[in-house]
Amino acid sequence: MPEKPTPEYILDLAKRLEDLWAEAHAHWAIIDSYYNRTFALWPEGALNDSRTPYHPSTPTNIIDHAVDIQLAFDPKPHRPPASKGETSKEYADLIERWLSAAFNHVALLEPMLTWKQVGKHLITYGYTVVEGPMLDLSGGPEEPKRRRGEPTTEWEGRKQRYEIEARRYFPIRVRATHPARVLLDPTEKMPREAIKRVSQFAGKLHEATTRKRRNRQIERVFEAGDNYFEPVETTDYWTSGYHAVFASGDLLWIDVNTWGYPPFAHAFAGWGMEPTNEDETNPRNLAVGILDPILESIKVQAQAATGRHNALMEAAYNQRATTRDPSEIAQQLNTSDILQLKPGELWWLDVPNLPAWMFQSEQGLDQDIERGSFARALTGIREPGVSTVGQQAILSTAANRKFAAPLRQLELLATVVARNMLRLVDVLGQSIELDGVTLSPREIQHDYAVDMKLQVVDPVLSLQERQLGLQELAAGVLSTESYWSRANLEDASGERKRMLEDLVRRDPRVQSLMADAVLKEMGIFQFLEQLEAQQAQQQQNGTLLGPDGQPLSRTLGSDRGIGSAVDRLRQPLNGATAKPGLAQMPLGGI
Repeated sequence: MPEKPTPEYILDLAKRLEDLWAEAHAHWAIIDSYYNRTFALWPEGALNDSRTPYHPSTPTNIIDHAVDIQLAFDPKPHRPPASKGETSKEYADLIERWLSAAFNHVALLEPMLTWKQVGKHLITYGYTVVEGPMLDLSGGPEEPKRRRGEPTTEWEGRKQRYEIEARRYFPIRVRATHPARVLLDPTEKMPREAIKRVSQFAGKLHEATTRKRRNRQIERVFEAGDNYFEPVETTDYWTSGYHAVFASGDLLWIDVNTWGYPPFAHAFAGWGMEPTNEDETNPRNLAVGILDPILESIKVQAQAATGRHNALMEAAYNQRATTRDPSEIAQQLNTSDILQLKPGELWWLDVPNLPAWMFQSEQGLDQDIERGSFARALTGIREPGVSTVGQQAILSTAANRKFAAPLRQLELLATVVARNMLRLVDVLGQSIELDGVTLSPREIQHDYAVDMKLQVVDPVLSLQERQLGLQELAAGVLSTESYWSRANLEDASGERKRMLEDLVRRDPRVQSLMADAVLKEMGIFQFLEQLEAQQAQQQQNGTLLGPDGQPLSRTLGSDRGIGSAVDRLRQPLNGATAKPGLAQMPLGGI
């Protein structure tokens, strides 16, 4: 275990990292103003500052379209079997199903879709942070205690509900924390130290420290005062061995981190680079988002749009001038249709004619913005001169390469989170059930190897890949396992079992046995016995009647007798028996 850090060291580290990230954080505030369309169009104090600003939706649309079109938000796990044995494959498939359920469940617990927010931060700022996985055992159900005089049935019901809730409680959390709240070493892919600064309610801090004081984990309880909701600035410090919490600069506790890792991972989009002759890594140079190269073009576009907008408003709502008292003229305009004026006492102000080039100049800006962000082909808009689906697909594939690096970074982040999820199950030392899938340390075997994929599925390309795979499978140059792997099938062993079950069900002997079981379950055997008894009683009349009183021969068709009907029911389904006309039920009017 690493040496226990001192409070002085933690606070000094926090100050150094804060200074290191200050320039990047200031730039992100500017990016926020562009996304929210609140950025200043003119320098402060400029003449045009008094004009009504017009902010086109360009920056917001660029970010939102890039995130929605280019990023996937549902990570798919792949766990390689530890060995060639069938048991190892079953364990791998179980881990894949459990991880899929876990990633879906942690998203349900957050107010915003976790991986969409992580991806949006990456596209917007060129940098993102994911917080987790973390264990939250405080939110689980409390074990009930039997009340005095409580009836046994009521007590057993409450106990049973608790057992179900406790079994289904999922203690793992993953959050898309804003990257400005987390301070990490930009040179480390897997940071050894992490600092998170956030504001918390004083009352919650008091409750947390009270619980830890009760468990003899700390010596001092945070005093909240009378205002429960008073904001308190807190600093969390994490290493693989320790977790410390500060409130307003004062240490609350330093605990041993039993998880074995700091619950934070980060990544850059890959669009930035360090300049020459820099003394140390400046995250501002690495955290380059999709808007950074086109900020000036977006501002010029907004300025031009504002100019045209104001010119149009002046032309549409032209002002009048007079040599008389303006208040008197205004009163006449509001109260009468006839003005008592002499020629030349009231006139419209001249407005400049708007040249055509003012409305054509934006085309060049649009092209510059498109070249700096992403092509229109990614939005589904057909490019001029493109007439075939193949041509459009080629353009889309070329444009997709811009987002290859960010997408790969998201996959690596999801991989880190998935591996630490398996580590947490190991740390707990007990099974965790989720959506009917139970994972225990026995299946993990202290092996946390897993890869996560975040793939943007193109239905056309996916269909083509599957067809090619089927052709290779039929030609014998591709195994079934490899085809399933290409198709991203998570439960390969389960699918293999289901295919074998289908083969067994197609066996005529099995189908005959299944038919007997169905007949017994439906009670048809007893009904047929009744019909046989009626047949014996009605032989003397020469006509067999069904329960409805009609001749039984109408229902049996060409068959005569109950035995032949039963035999037909027991036959396995095939091309003949599946035809309704040849598989009629001898049940009369029922």
